[in-house]
Amino acid sequence: MKRLITRPRSLVLVVALAVTAAMCTASAASAASSASETVVPAPPSNLTATAVSPDSVRLTWTNNAANQSGVVISLDGVDSVDVQGATVSSYTGDGLSPGTKYWFYIASKIYGTPGDPTGSGNTQSAWVGPVYVTTPNTSGSTDWAGSSFCTKYGVHIMGANYKGVAACGDPYANSSSNTQGTISYTTPSGNTVIFDGGPVGVAGFQCVELAARYFYFETTQDPPHPAYGSQFANELGGSAYGYNVYPAHSTGTSDNAGTSSFNPSLTAGNIISMWSKSDATGHVAVVTKVNVTKSAAGWNGTITLIDENASANGTDKITVKDGSMSYATAAGDYDEFQWTTNLPGSG
Repeated sequence: MKRLITRPRSLVLVVALAVTAAMCTASAASAASSASETVVPAPPSNLTATAVSPDSVRLTWTNNAANQSGVVISLDGVDSVDVQGATVSSYTGDGLSPGTKYWFYIASKIYGTPGDPTGSGNTQSAWVGPVYVTTPNTSGSTDWAGSSFCTKYGVHIMGANYKGVAACGDPYANSSSNTQGTISYTTPSGNTVIFDGGPVGVAGFQCVELAARYFYFETTQDPPHPAYGSQFANELGGSAYGYNVYPAHSTGTSDNAGTSSFNPSLTAGNIISMWSKSDATGHVAVVTKVNVTKSAAGWNGTITLIDENASANGTDKITVKDGSMSYATAAGDYDEFQWTTNLPGSG
């Protein structure tokens, strides 16, 4: 982890007395005014640390500051790294030593100068932590990352890659090479995480597999295994996971929670399900870029996706025209959508 700042230690402030009572009064008034103008962000909460390899640890937390510029993470109370972003809620630190116990602290910050985490005028919340984690001595099956995951199963490398998660398999599920039995990852601690999902009874490189794989490596939570891509986001909004979804989670069939209207809560790094009234099985993908702007006519632009079982190279786009969203590819034509709004790393 790059050494940027050190965790503050106790300071002793020595204040010289003013010569005259007038000067003392003026200084006190000035100090009181300055203190009243200082805005200190609320500290994060729910800090967790998970070893994801012998030399890296993933941290997740809950943001409680509506006005933060970013967070500062301290390793062992000495080395620190600033992570910028008003909504950032995860970080992976690497360059650690195998078989070593580490502890982490976190605090939120407001920058005195926008974009400058180490400049003057910064304010910082109280430190939260520590949380402890021990890196494993040996690695599990780390070949999930990038195109090596496709190679492991001997399937086509589609080309699209987002945050180290690659799209695998032939363009469409009609190919037998997309059915590989159980697709999984063995964590450094020896746990097996299953990625594959629907269609019902078909394991392999379907759209659900990529969404499940991305979800796990962003959250370190076991992913849902819905029968259809249309149900993926809705399951993340249920009580088992508790993520925010738009429109809100609903019990019952997946298509009673959809919308065709764009909403700016849709940001890169979130998972989006889609379907139509005539095809409830639908599709699921990960949003990699949102290029949508608002004019007098409404929202217009495109939403770029990474997915499996829909396109030739693992990337697709949703079109937004005058506020209405539509998706048309060989996988199907969909006009109902539901998406997560607060996955770690989104925004």
